[in-house]
Amino acid sequence: MVFSGLYGVSSSFSSQKIRIRHKITEENEHRDRPRWKAAREIVDAVGAGGMSGEETDGEGPAREKRLVRVPVQWIHSELTDLFHVIDTWRSAVNNEGMVNPRGNRPLTRLLKSKEPVLGAPTKGLPRNWYDETWFRGQSDPQKALLNAGPSRPIPLLVSSIH
Repeated sequence: MVFSGLYGVSSSFSSQKIRIRHKITEENEHRDRPRWKAAREIVDAVGAGGMSGEETDGEGPAREKRLVRVPVQWIHSELTDLFHVIDTWRSAVNNEGMVNPRGNRPLTRLLKSKEPVLGAPTKGLPRNWYDETWFRGQSDPQKALLNAGPSRPIPLLVSSIH
């Protein structure tokens, strides 16, 4: 089953992904307010165009389906990693508290990624949030249309795990 399309992910999948990531960042703000708040602002700013997709990568042991990330080409890899940390945070917190969420059990997420998809770039993001190679490959008029702003730090959530 493929959740991503040729130019990115479907809008309903992306909207759901944004809501889930937004909720996870809000729920964890008490752990390290500045970092989680910055992560939530990044999720909101990047929007649906920057949400990586996921594809099932065959079946693992016991016919268990596994998900593999499909990154978006124009997004800096540090943002892709940040989104992955946010996505995996919920299951880590659930495991820590021995909470059994309702519904189907989550699919296993593999650490590897597929080849990036083109996606529709979000305009007006800080310059360092765009992939460097992708950005350099854009023409001057395309760069002007992107209207990239000054660089802003990308928070590291992993170091805020206690």
